[in-house]
Amino acid sequence: MALYLHQGLEKLGLKLFVKDKDVRLPTVTTIAVPEGYDWRDITAYVMKNYSIEITGGLGPSVGMVLRVGLMGYNCTKANADLVLQALGDALQHCHKSKV
Repeated sequence: MALYLHQGLEKLGLKLFVKDKDVRLPTVTTIAVPEGYDWRDITAYVMKNYSIEITGGLGPSVGMVLRVGLMGYNCTKANADLVLQALGDALQHCHKSKV
């Protein structure tokens, strides 16, 4: 499911934060926050409209990444598709900064 999610994110034009596929965690995917977007707007939109909790980075990656967990009972194609739909929708509706 992780590979499926990664491929779907790339189709949306999103970039994975960890470039080396061999060291990515299969349970937590880190996505580089797209240029011009505020990660908080994206996570708030996804929570409000899809009831999906996506978080930001921790420590040195604060403001740089979105973190998506896909594990256990929730590790299904349907849930990966829902995350992809939610993120695609968020990118269409969240305002990009003018900076």
